[in-house]
Amino acid sequence: MAVLMQGSCGAQVTALQNRLIALGFLAGPADGHFGPATALALRDLQRRLLLLPDGVAGPRTLAALQPRPVGPRLAVVTNSAGPGLLATDYLVAQGGQLAVPTAGQLAAIREKGVLVRDAGPTVILGRGASPNCFRTAIQAVLQSDNNDGLLVVYAPYIGSEPEG
Repeated sequence: MAVLMQGSCGAQVTALQNRLIALGFLAGPADGHFGPATALALRDLQRRLLLLPDGVAGPRTLAALQPRPVGPRLAVVTNSAGPGLLATDYLVAQGGQLAVPTAGQLAAIREKGVLVRDAGPTVILGRGASPNCFRTAIQAVLQSDNNDGLLVVYAPYIGSEPEG
């Protein structure tokens, strides 16, 4: 996603403005033009979230603006058992629930030729999983209604293909 700042225009700015409106930081309607009012609203939001209040929608601000899951069931897709299992342990310790992938979801992932291990509630892809492997797994998990959100944990390995 692009960095959005004063002077930016387009659909991404409209989406940003709609999110700021929904959160009560900007009076609508969204017009798709990142002007002074959008910058001021964004700085107010950044202060509230303890982010650098620079009025620029960079990666950290955009990530903070993502909608949160509506329920406690979280699906986890990873290419590394260690970080993936640490994340799932923390989720459970905080009162969350793991969304266990169905046999159909795992079969759909395997049908596309993606290596996936049976690891209980976490979908663990092969170490060298490409972006296309992740895309396949994520699409299969998201097509199910047995989860309320998705956590993707990517751990780069020497020789893995991080671009695709």
